[in-house]
Amino acid sequence: MSSFCRHSKAVAFRRRGLSEAFRGGNVRSVESERSPPRCIPRGGLFRARRLHAVAAQRLGGREAPLRTLAVAAPGWVRETNRMIVRPEKPEDIPSIRTLTDAAFVGVEHSSRTEAAIVDALRAADALTLSLVAELQGSIIGHVGFSPVLIDGRDIGWSGLGPVSVSPGLQRGGVGSALIKQGLDKLARRGAQGCVVLGDPDYYGRFGFSSDHALRYGDVPAGYFQSLLLAGELAAGEVTYHAAFEAT
Repeated sequence: MSSFCRHSKAVAFRRRGLSEAFRGGNVRSVESERSPPRCIPRGGLFRARRLHAVAAQRLGGREAPLRTLAVAAPGWVRETNRMIVRPEKPEDIPSIRTLTDAAFVGVEHSSRTEAAIVDALRAADALTLSLVAELQGSIIGHVGFSPVLIDGRDIGWSGLGPVSVSPGLQRGGVGSALIKQGLDKLARRGAQGCVVLGDPDYYGRFGFSSDHALRYGDVPAGYFQSLLLAGELAAGEVTYHAAFEAT
């Protein structure tokens, strides 16, 4: 069986799981100290811990690893020197799995297989890039990028997603920071482009556009977008990795 697929489940995942909108703010990379500071509103981390506990109960009572959530801090928390975006480490894997499960609890139309998909991509050595957002020693966000084929050929393009952020910290800029730094790293590695399925207004802020000749099944053209990072525009049918079949 080919390691790439275009099954309806993959279509459903890309449509549902990647439409999550994480808005505003920036964090610093471990490679850069120049990004502007960001703030988390009063009580935000306390709320994150409560929501994460509820999510764990819905997942069958499993306790999340302690590293998955930040320690609560009162007032406005200035995160200039605390929050970082970095590549995943082997010891992050359990926290990424728990975080991804929790992030999609209650999300309308979620396939609830997002964590399994990340694990399957990793097991197949198909995570082109896997980044985590870390705050006070805890993993609060994750993004994965994986290779895609265009008309059956690998020409250096990747697919964005899934993107996961801890409940209570969503729409606070964590996802945006992960996406921005992920795209920057792809470009510096010589990637040719990236595709994503999701809200055109949201992903448009990162430079994605549906003004291209790429196709993904019967997905409406406006919701399947691409970003050229180098070289020439690509054209043809996009196929995602078979790991998106994971359950």
